[in-house]
Amino acid sequence: MGKVNCNEKHTYGEEKEKEKVVETRTSVNIISIKVIKSDVGYPISVFGTVLARDQYDYRCVYLFRRGRDDPQIINSPAVLHWQDLLGKENIV
Repeated sequence: MGKVNCNEKHTYGEEKEKEKVVETRTSVNIISIKVIKSDVGYPISVFGTVLARDQYDYRCVYLFRRGRDDPQIINSPAVLHWQDLLGKENIV
């Protein structure tokens, strides 16, 4: 792999080279973050960058990109809250 510029964004909808055949050899792992508790309370401001890169053109595909001036706000520790058929409460 050559030198990669992480600031070069992938452009969706680009026409790929019709002659080039790309084989799939690797997979992508999706990482999740669960906030179980907070020492500072809620809401929490989350900012930063999570990116992925494919083997076709090695450009960055941003999965999460928020600056300190535009954070993602987490208001509570529970993302999903439901009861199953037996009445058991589930919090994920």
